[in-house]
Amino acid sequence: MKPSNCRKCGKLFIKTVGDICLECIKKEQETLQNVIEYCQFKDVVTLDEISKDLEVPVSKLEKFLLDRKLVQIMDKLEITCKNCGKVFRIETLGTLYCPNCRPLMENKLGRTF
Repeated sequence: MKPSNCRKCGKLFIKTVGDICLECIKKEQETLQNVIEYCQFKDVVTLDEISKDLEVPVSKLEKFLLDRKLVQIMDKLEITCKNCGKVFRIETLGTLYCPNCRPLMENKLGRTF
């Protein structure tokens, strides 16, 4: 264990595993829980809608999606493909590409999305 600065807030903390402090971890967990609760009673929801209503940056929501933290609401999410701009219903967590673009991006970048 060694002292380190939190990647998010810059506060000095004792680093054990991650590179963010306990306070920032708690804030992120609260944000995630708020997003899940917000989506529970919706049939379909977009990242832009969540971002606007909860004042959470779309980039943070995309990170939650890529980190597979939105499993509970996956069937409700519609996202905009990062390649072609098409709005699609999410089928697989961990991707920001529509089913048509996903294989193209996998070939182009040499990894699975």
